[in-house]
Amino acid sequence: MTSVETQETSDYWGIWSQRDALRCGMLFAVAVVLLIMSWYLSSEDATLRQEIGPANLSVVALIVAGGGLASWFLVGRRKIRQYRQSLFSEVGAKKATSVTLQVLPALASSDQLVAGDGLSHFHRSDCLMAANRDWASGSRSEHERAQRTPCGVCRP
Repeated sequence: MTSVETQETSDYWGIWSQRDALRCGMLFAVAVVLLIMSWYLSSEDATLRQEIGPANLSVVALIVAGGGLASWFLVGRRKIRQYRQSLFSEVGAKKATSVTLQVLPALASSDQLVAGDGLSHFHRSDCLMAANRDWASGSRSEHERAQRTPCGVCRP
């Protein structure tokens, strides 16, 4: 499946396609039918011996319903992972082309390091992770005294 196909099929449904919804819905429909069958079979006779079969059928129905939910969540999790990887590959490509060229002059000319209150990392002021944020600047020693560690993206 190409990224264009994925985009077209998941526009309305978010991260799930109509096929995913249909599969989950069908499994739930089967589970409901099995539960109704087990209820009907258990309502005829009240002896324990005759209740074991319908009880087992109810357990199978719950397992089928759980399988439907598990497939629904696993598909969503896989698509979120793919989306996250595509975002990080775009950030990595952008970092490799534009940021690397900008970082070298920034090292020579600027010691401006920024961090937000309560955060554990400090960044260069031109770091992608610190972009469009109104964080206070400080020296490296100030940030280290505040027990902050250098950012792994901009590596100040």
